[in-house]
Amino acid sequence: MAARRRQCSSWSDFLPELLNLVLRRLPSLADRVRLRAVCRPWRDHVRLEQQPLPPPLPWLTLLDGTFLSFPDAEVHCLPLPGDTHRCHGSVGNNWLFIEHTGGRCSLTNPFSKAAVPVRLPSVYNMWHRHEETDAAYPKALLGYLKLVLLSSSPPSPHSPFAVLTVDSECGNNVCIIQPPMMASSSTFRVPKPSDHEGKKPFILDVAFFDGKLYALTQRKLFVVLDNIDDSNANHYKAGGSPETLVIPPMKCIVDSDSIKHDPRTAACLSAFANQGYERGFWGYLVESRGRLLYVSRLLGVLSSVPEESKLEHARTLSFDLFEFEVEADLTTNNTARGQWKRVSSVGGQALFVGKHSKSLPASECRAQEDCIYFMHDYDRGGLDSDPFRDCGVFNMRNGMITPLLPQTAMAVQPQGDAGRPAWFFPADEA
Repeated sequence: MAARRRQCSSWSDFLPELLNLVLRRLPSLADRVRLRAVCRPWRDHVRLEQQPLPPPLPWLTLLDGTFLSFPDAEVHCLPLPGDTHRCHGSVGNNWLFIEHTGGRCSLTNPFSKAAVPVRLPSVYNMWHRHEETDAAYPKALLGYLKLVLLSSSPPSPHSPFAVLTVDSECGNNVCIIQPPMMASSSTFRVPKPSDHEGKKPFILDVAFFDGKLYALTQRKLFVVLDNIDDSNANHYKAGGSPETLVIPPMKCIVDSDSIKHDPRTAACLSAFANQGYERGFWGYLVESRGRLLYVSRLLGVLSSVPEESKLEHARTLSFDLFEFEVEADLTTNNTARGQWKRVSSVGGQALFVGKHSKSLPASECRAQEDCIYFMHDYDRGGLDSDPFRDCGVFNMRNGMITPLLPQTAMAVQPQGDAGRPAWFFPADEA
């Protein structure tokens, strides 16, 4: 018996090649951390491993400042600043965009505890004041923000990014920031785009693609800033006070009021119209494997619901996906024109849409291929309602929507006021 015990190998003798295989098959960041904690040799080997690991599955930020992994619905408690008012999700490597009590903002790394201030225009603070002092103000129209990396390289702690803020009157501002040099950020007042009827549609999302910052309104695509890359992002940052600069009018490169919906979406629109439903659309821009995608989200609500409660009672019915396709021989001011081309697949990727949207290789992070993961992010009002009431996974192959989380997690109602759930994309930095 004693001889048999002496023959038993310790955990530290586990072959590094097998350890790598196990680690690459763990989609959960928490499981990867637990594996490293087994013994020092494992932790040292992972730290020295040169081959990058697949991205882990994102987490959800919850109303009480905790985080929820999926599909296991495990709650993780990471320290956030005590005066956190809302968490707007992440951008870059482990940076959380935090709105504090009183309206100031910061980037916070919940793992390293690093924090750097972010100075946004006064219009952002205006949302905060309206929300706290004017109970009659329509909270669903208070505005929102979007986060986007301004880099085609893999994200790093110093990757520049942009924050789009939209106020209650559809005024648009873009703030260019590069951590940790927050003092050099600049804010640009974006002129409101006009459609052919002279209306001023508000911006739904922004995305960085092919050196340009794009903005999306309902089905129209605009170029906001041109010729941005990792080397010249500083060109858009003016040091000193966070003054607001006005940039030239946006260039419309896709002007399409009539796009062809997926036949399943068209059938859905017809069926729900006959059942007394009103429809609406919300949109996202996502860069995915060298393509700029427009994700169109179809929402439905009963016509009998009062106008002020329609967003609160809306539900997601379907999604459509379109790719930006450049039209040959059509240019405006050296800017290529294009059109939306409907596509039925994202090439095995998984799309996570929200305040910061991202495309991940599904097979590597163990997500479902050709699926769109979504949350309830289109209504800033009713923060005391169910935070998971309109979230799920849309399968582009069969058109079905399945729950994002198990019923046990959906029943949990976190307490607090940290904003709508948002995606947190943790970086596995070993």
